[in-house]
Amino acid sequence: MSAVQIEMERRGLLHKEQVALPGTPGPITSPANFDLDNQLTPEQMIARLQLQQTGGQIAPLELRVEPAQFEGVGGQLQKASLEGQMVSPADEKHLESVVLANSSNTNILPNQAFLREIFIEGTIIRKMARQLFFLDMINRNTVNTSEIVWFREKFSMHQDPLLKQPKPIDEGGEFPDALVSDPQKKHASTAKWGLAVEFTDRAIRNTNTAFNEVSRKIDNVSYALSFQFNKIFADVIANEFDASFNSALPADDQVNFSTVVNTWDDPAANPVDDILDLALTMEEDDEWFFEPSELWVPPKSWMDLYKYMISVDHDEWVINPRDGMPMSISIGGITVRKSPTQSGIPDGNALMLARGPGVAPPLDVFEEVDGRFTRSGDIHVQRIFNERTLNVRFQMWRTFVAVNRNPHSVGVFAGLR
Repeated sequence: MSAVQIEMERRGLLHKEQVALPGTPGPITSPANFDLDNQLTPEQMIARLQLQQTGGQIAPLELRVEPAQFEGVGGQLQKASLEGQMVSPADEKHLESVVLANSSNTNILPNQAFLREIFIEGTIIRKMARQLFFLDMINRNTVNTSEIVWFREKFSMHQDPLLKQPKPIDEGGEFPDALVSDPQKKHASTAKWGLAVEFTDRAIRNTNTAFNEVSRKIDNVSYALSFQFNKIFADVIANEFDASFNSALPADDQVNFSTVVNTWDDPAANPVDDILDLALTMEEDDEWFFEPSELWVPPKSWMDLYKYMISVDHDEWVINPRDGMPMSISIGGITVRKSPTQSGIPDGNALMLARGPGVAPPLDVFEEVDGRFTRSGDIHVQRIFNERTLNVRFQMWRTFVAVNRNPHSVGVFAGLR
């Protein structure tokens, strides 16, 4: 065995049932080179596929190759496999066809290459990234404890009772101290949120639908996790979209809430006035002076708004070039968009946010990361093999708590439908 193969075996990247690789793989020039005759690990297959899709050129910043240790293209390929490259959508589709096309190979089970933590983790992350609605509205903090102490400003800069105005200084006089009130101390506890998925021995051995079953279950788990995380974040940022719950909270924890007089599908409704009224409320909220920048409206209420705007001859919509459908519209300087179905914003509600320079993200997420079960730090994956049934079970989870850092920068509509 080569030095690279010995190192791979030491790191557990070679299966026990695999034979030694017959030499170093050469440059990939066509999909025909993708075969399982050499018993490649998932990391090797992914690295080879990445090399093929870049025309045989290695991206040095991604692979971080040390020429003295891994010489030549084949050595770089091995180095890539050791570093566990994540898989892209195109890679995944190609790998699926590779496994199915080579299902006649009896030395390796068709699903065996994919039932590894690195592949499951990378696939889950990629699929969730497309579905996590609040991804860019989060300030993420990694912590090593389940009991969290966090801080929030009690007063706006304009409200602060300790605020002092500059004044002329006499010759030899001292400048007054600029004082700031202490922030509020808050407490929170992290919780573990996750799911498990199991693949039976029969499914793993099935040469016709093996990868399809993996893909189908991973799609399901990714959607379920994303939907749940979106709902958690949405409920935290909007105080569960419940006016009674919101009003029962201390004033410092309340968001700006507006229940419309007429549902937006009512002919008597005036959505534009509703939007401008809530925006004005946010701007005048206890002198915090947050200026709303965007409004997210669920699909059904979005269509009600669209019909109303057409009825009043307002057609200044930003059109999606892919399907020709309206994508957003500006009302009073606020960009109004349709929220995805899985965003966590309930039908009949809408979410108004003040975002921009100088405004912190509305959500703070404190997350525990256990390096034993994650490479990325974004999702934990644990593989459990049942020696009695030969089934393989994966547990996937995140351990976190989300808090609303700036409730005054949030506005919530209720009663839209």
